[in-house]
Amino acid sequence: MNALKHIEDLGTLADEVGNLAAALTLPVPDAVHVQAFKERLPGIRDRLRIVYVGLSGENPWEDHPS
Repeated sequence: MNALKHIEDLGTLADEVGNLAAALTLPVPDAVHVQAFKERLPGIRDRLRIVYVGLSGENPWEDHPS
C-alpha cells in the first residue's frame, strides 16, 4: 500500500472517530454509546496501526499486539 492510500485511510478514520463523537449527542441510553465504542474502537485502532506501520516502516506492536 502506498503512502497516499495510507493518508486517505487516515482521513477516513478521522471521520469515523468524528462520527462516534457526534453520536454521543444522540438521546439514547449511555449503554448504547458504550456498546458502540466497544464495537468500533478496536477496528479503528487496528486500522490506525496499519497506517502507522505503512507510513513509518516500524511496528512497535509486533511483540505486544493488544
